[in-house]
Amino acid sequence: MNPDEVMRELHEVKDSLASECNFDIRELFRRLEQKQISSGRKYVSFCGPAEPVTVSEGDSSYRFKE
Repeated sequence: MNPDEVMRELHEVKDSLASECNFDIRELFRRLEQKQISSGRKYVSFCGPAEPVTVSEGDSSYRFKE
């Protein structure tokens, strides 16, 4: 299998999952969380919301807080 075939297959899976969730990212993660709980395996790490970052116009040197 060449890299292009792998990427095509990944995009097909992504598009299929997105379609099943009506392209709603929250619904996708809700389903993944349900699957994770029912399987006992860890698929997704749910952390809190990201802290907002303020960037001045034209400033491309900002960094995210670690």
